[in-house]
Amino acid sequence: MSEELARYKAFIDALVAMKESIGARRLRTNWRASLRTPDEMAREQRRDTSGATEAIQQGFQRYNAFVESLTPEQREFVADLLQHERESGIHGVLVALTDGGYQLSQNGVQLATEPFGTESYFDFVARATGDAWPDER
Repeated sequence: MSEELARYKAFIDALVAMKESIGARRLRTNWRASLRTPDEMAREQRRDTSGATEAIQQGFQRYNAFVESLTPEQREFVADLLQHERESGIHGVLVALTDGGYQLSQNGVQLATEPFGTESYFDFVARATGDAWPDER
């Protein structure tokens, strides 16, 4: 196998490996955002003159209240939506790279371009659904 092909396959497989949505996983495991204690908030606010600390704390409170309001079925549905959007985002970037004619390289080695006669986004979807590489079947 050529170095260009090996790096292409490693790139697509790396994207597949990172396709899991952290937000979806958190919803499925009933994760709650950690709220700061009043003492922690006071310390952070002394260092933060932009108001970001308070905004983050309020975001965490809204997130926790929203998650607590969901039934298990609703939580799973929202998690599925988040997961779909994560995978769609990766797919969309690959479409933009392909349609824009971009070529990827790593440490000066160009990755193979459509080595199996299919676009990178097709290869991503195939690998994400468990298909073997065409040259490994």
